[in-house]
Amino acid sequence: HELVEAAEALAGQFKARYILIEDASSGTSLGELIKPKFPGRVQMVKPVLSKELRLFEQTFKFHQGRVFFPRVGPWLRVFLEELRCFPEGEFSDQVDSMTQ
Repeated sequence: HELVEAAEALAGQFKARYILIEDASSGTSLGELIKPKFPGRVQMVKPVLSKELRLFEQTFKFHQGRVFFPRVGPWLRVFLEELRCFPEGEFSDQVDSMTQ
């Protein structure tokens, strides 16, 4: 219930045109529960590659300077640390979402 409320609140807060949800584990049921509230906007994503390979496929964008981060943000330090430590770090959800 909390996950559904959080997804709906974030989609509303950021006026999401599309809501991408990983079609695995709790994401599968989350997608089914929020689809009626956001018709045509929920897209289920079924990853084919591992988290590591998905990030590897995107590294050229980093090297070309096509990835931008804000200079400040309450979440930025934690996110960049997760990215720096990936895949050996304790967490990987944000990096995984970024590669989707």
